[in-house]
Amino acid sequence: MPDSDDMLIENSVKPCLDKALETQADMIVANFLKMNDDNFGNPIISPNQNNYSFVETTGSELLEESLCRFYWRNLYRKDFLTDNHIKFVPHILAQDVPFTNECFLRAKKCLRTPWIIYIYRTGHTSASSYFTFKRAKDTCIATAKIWEFTKIDNLPYSVRLKQKDIVFHAFYTLISAISFGHLNKKEMIQTIKVLKQEAPDMSFHHGFKQKVWSYMYQKHPNTLIISFFYFQKFKNKLRHLSLI
Repeated sequence: MPDSDDMLIENSVKPCLDKALETQADMIVANFLKMNDDNFGNPIISPNQNNYSFVETTGSELLEESLCRFYWRNLYRKDFLTDNHIKFVPHILAQDVPFTNECFLRAKKCLRTPWIIYIYRTGHTSASSYFTFKRAKDTCIATAKIWEFTKIDNLPYSVRLKQKDIVFHAFYTLISAISFGHLNKKEMIQTIKVLKQEAPDMSFHHGFKQKVWSYMYQKHPNTLIISFFYFQKFKNKLRHLSLI
């Protein structure tokens, strides 16, 4: 699922596809190259690749390594998607988040390779850079969806805990974007309402930070944004004082 501002490396996908067809893996997780626009040549010179190896693992094991965040360098077996009824959430901008998250939770046979197939471009303005009210609401829906995945039956404890950490990261990033984005006050309040409607029982208990923000979300959701704003100012002040 390449983003429109990124690139696939020429002739890099076929070796992964051949291995996928040979093994019938649910997913293949390849590697990527991060490249700043300032260093982005034309034409692209493919990296000199000599590490064409595969290690078999599971989606849950990869999720515990936080590899589900980088969704664009994965290959998915179609029958795995259809058998598990994995689909995009329709009509939202952040549809890749729940889709990829669920794939990692349900994939039994995965192959991981250092082989590079993807160039992830940075240093420019992309569609995801604009945090609009539409994106805010869609992110609420995506966050609520991955929260529901924490309730999947028979998840190992460590995987369930990691999944909750993933949800908290999405929640915390959302509150940060609302607090420091370009939404007006009415849109900020409405965004929190959408999140509460979509995930009323969302809560976190892994560490003091999660417990504090979980309490604020459950008991005082309307003060989340202003609390986060002043928390960041206080944290930045402490960081500044520690450098003096």
